[in-house]
Amino acid sequence: MAKTIKMKNPIHKEMVDTFHKWYMEKKMLPFVWTAKEMAQIDMVYKNLVQLCHATGSASDNDSILILWAKMLSGLQTVNSWVYQNASPSMINCKFNEIVCALRNGKTETKQPEYVQTKISIIEEMFK
Repeated sequence: MAKTIKMKNPIHKEMVDTFHKWYMEKKMLPFVWTAKEMAQIDMVYKNLVQLCHATGSASDNDSILILWAKMLSGLQTVNSWVYQNASPSMINCKFNEIVCALRNGKTETKQPEYVQTKISIIEEMFK
């Protein structure tokens, strides 16, 4: 029988549900939750609240959930590596990088090195 993990704050369940729905939609797989990942939800929540306070934005639960959903929806365009390896712990680890990129409207345009290498090889073939 699976162990139930208690959440400190009711918003955490909503953040978990939002992440799980997003993950299922993008990855077509269920996310496997561990105690570590549940703890990271709390850290992401605290970071989102701190961000709201620092920017003078509303930090009520509804605003935090909207911000969380926006952050998740922007992951694919901001950082493909974080998107491909998405988890609450990864998002927490790269929180500032993600927020800065989303805020500045920066998207990842650089292709991975192996893709650039393949493109270079193909371009050389047709010179």
